Amino acid sequence: MKDKRFITAGKLIRSNEIKSFSEIIDTVPKTVVAKHLGINPERFNRLISDIGLFVTKDLVNLADALEVDFLALMKLIDHDLPKKKGRK
Repeated sequence: MKDKRFITAGKLIRSNEIKSFSEIIDTVPKTVVAKHLGINPERFNRLISDIGLFVTKDLVNLADALEVDFLALMKLIDHDLPKKKGRK
């Protein structure tokens, strides 16, 4: 059974109350997300530190757990990526 906090976070994403990937972690603890994705918590911390290292299958799995569209999750991740010159 999936942790109910995934459902809560998904509702917050769909209602635009969560605007960044880091806000998901404020709602669903890192250890819960890491366990759901089958990722070692230490590695998950590294992924959060450099969000660009996530693999697509883990992000698809997370989007499914949150019951949100993959592109909605990617938009949240984009918000947390460092902005480079020329990138909007």
